[in-house]
Amino acid sequence: MSLKGKLLVAETTAYGDSFFSRSVILITEDHEDQIVGFILNSPKELTLQDVFPEAKSNFILFTGGPVEQDNLYFLHNLDELKDKSVSITESVFWGADFNSLAVLLEEKQLMRNQLRFFLGYSGWTKSQLENEIQEKYWTLIDNPFGDKLLRISPNELWKELMKLLGDEHLLWANAPTDPILN
Repeated sequence: MSLKGKLLVAETTAYGDSFFSRSVILITEDHEDQIVGFILNSPKELTLQDVFPEAKSNFILFTGGPVEQDNLYFLHNLDELKDKSVSITESVFWGADFNSLAVLLEEKQLMRNQLRFFLGYSGWTKSQLENEIQEKYWTLIDNPFGDKLLRISPNELWKELMKLLGDEHLLWANAPTDPILN
């Protein structure tokens, strides 16, 4: 069974982890012994224009994960780019021809819920991720948001998934980022 298109939801055991505490990761590649994904809810205080001034775009950059943080990646739901993209789900795509994207950015035709830029990515070997799931560091789920995944506020995504997971997760949905402050 492929994990591509599934979500990894950080469990409370990830508290204190500078990259993964309260994170939600979309798995974009499940291939042989490598799993790749992007943290959907970790915005940086940088915009695309801060990194690429010629882009003239104020799209916020996200931390995709701890691997290759000097590389830029993007996910989108743009029909006009999907032919040159890797399909992750029926409505979420990874990458595309950057020149075509640059034209759309320059024409200011794009909305924030259509596109998300990442510096870096998250990666595991299959056995490493299987161990982390078994140790309850992550919960692996199907994407409950379908084509609306990129529309969910990054600040609300983890909380919404905690509510959907129910049971003991409900308690954590409204807990402060630092439980000591509760």
